[in-house]
Amino acid sequence: MRSKQANRYRLSSRPRQIKKNKTIRLDVERLEQLMNTLSELVIYQTRNVQISKDLANTLQGNDAILDLTENTATMSKVIGELQEHVIKTRMQPVENLYSRLPRMVRDVSQTLQKEVELILEGGETELDRTVLEEISDPIIHLLRNSLDHGIEDAELRARRNKPAKGWIRLKAAQQENHVILTISDDGGGIDPEKIKNTAVDKGVITSQEAAQLTDQQAIQLIFASGFSTAKQVTDISGRGVGMDIVRSHIEKLNGIIEIHSEVGKGTELHIRLPLTLAIIPGMLFKLGDHTFALSMNSVLEIINIRYDQIEEAAGKQVFRYRDHFLPIRFIQEDFALPRDFQDKRVMKVIVVGISEKRFGIPVTELIGFQDIVVKPISERVQKKDIISNATILGNGHVALILDVAGMYATI
Repeated sequence: MRSKQANRYRLSSRPRQIKKNKTIRLDVERLEQLMNTLSELVIYQTRNVQISKDLANTLQGNDAILDLTENTATMSKVIGELQEHVIKTRMQPVENLYSRLPRMVRDVSQTLQKEVELILEGGETELDRTVLEEISDPIIHLLRNSLDHGIEDAELRARRNKPAKGWIRLKAAQQENHVILTISDDGGGIDPEKIKNTAVDKGVITSQEAAQLTDQQAIQLIFASGFSTAKQVTDISGRGVGMDIVRSHIEKLNGIIEIHSEVGKGTELHIRLPLTLAIIPGMLFKLGDHTFALSMNSVLEIINIRYDQIEEAAGKQVFRYRDHFLPIRFIQEDFALPRDFQDKRVMKVIVVGISEKRFGIPVTELIGFQDIVVKPISERVQKKDIISNATILGNGHVALILDVAGMYATI
């Protein structure tokens, strides 16, 4: 009897092979808390770097200060690696967006009685979950637009010696700290002359302004508020909601959308998005004694110009930039700050751009580049259209992050 019990005991005590899971379920709220904690850590480390620099300038050659400087640099490197890993935990493959699209394209194609192949590439490319969620509706709108207005019907494609079946391609690829989404089709393209005529009829521009536009500038008019070439509102491409809403949505994500088209051959849209919205590379500068920030995504170049190079054109202040004129935006006026450039022969100008928009911002002093933690501004604070968010600097002060699209709209 004891022998059987012993056998049973020995059998039950054999180590079982436990399958090791390489993934775990994690509440999204915990990821958000982790990102917020990391953001605070980045802010305090930025302050440590600033304090270390101030002490090094005051107590040059002090061994303790040298040790502090070295230790601060090492901590910055470690926090940078931690930041990279935390951001990666928030990443999701674009494939999660792709999975929703084939059925939508198939259903819309059948409704329009068009044969269309959807080509999806780069599904393994990863994007911050927040950005991926926010970009979903604009992408669907753009695909519906291509199906409705881009791909021709079978009869017209036959007259143009095109295959009966059209195609739409959506491709994702990572470039440094950004993801590029490209939507292209082999449809009829955008006719610049038709765009100009529609824009004049709707009062978007005058006939004189239309005559001066290049083909590429005319195509950009599809992003104008309320612009639409549709003869009637349908359920297919947005119930009359224009491309201006799409671009506005993308710009709120610190993204850029550009369009290129050729009549009879097709259209290509490029959407450039940041990998994450929580911590972004930024440029800091001063206007007088006040510090402001810009997303590096919109900074094109830093140049020096003379104050007497500013001219008046069509009621706007402009300056010559390469072979053409750009508007100049003195944002001091928005904050009741004085223009302190008149007594200086040369001033620094940050050339910024978003999509096809370009203009210059004169600054008193450039501070430099650094990763900035984006903090929302309380709804209780009256917020100007030219301000997007805020950040906390190394000295503990708050700096406003400027909105390039908002500044351009008020030039």
